[in-house]
Amino acid sequence: MKLTKRELARLRNFQRARERAPTAIYGLWRVKWLILILSVLAIVVFLIPVRLPYKCFLFGFTVGGLYSVCVFAFILPRFWPLTREVLNWDRVEELLKEHDKSA
Repeated sequence: MKLTKRELARLRNFQRARERAPTAIYGLWRVKWLILILSVLAIVVFLIPVRLPYKCFLFGFTVGGLYSVCVFAFILPRFWPLTREVLNWDRVEELLKEHDKSA
C-alpha cells in the first residue's frame, strides 16, 4: 500500500500517542502558529481605527477562531481511549514497517 507523507505522519503520531495519551496542551502546542497568527490579528483589528461594525465583525471572527481551536484541543483527548480501542495497532505497525522497507 502506498502511503502519502500525511498518512505516514498521522500513523507515526498514533504510534507515539499509543504509549503516551495526547493532552490538551500538546494539542495547543501543535497549532501554536495558528494561535499566534489569530492572536496578532485580533490585536491589530482591535487597535486599528475602522468603523465599528467592521471592527466588531473582524474582532469576533478572530476571537471565535481562537475559541474553536482551544475547545477542539480540550475535547480531542477525551476521545483518545475510544480511538485507542478501535485502531488496529498490528496493521499500523505493519504499514510503517512496509514503508520503511521500501524507502
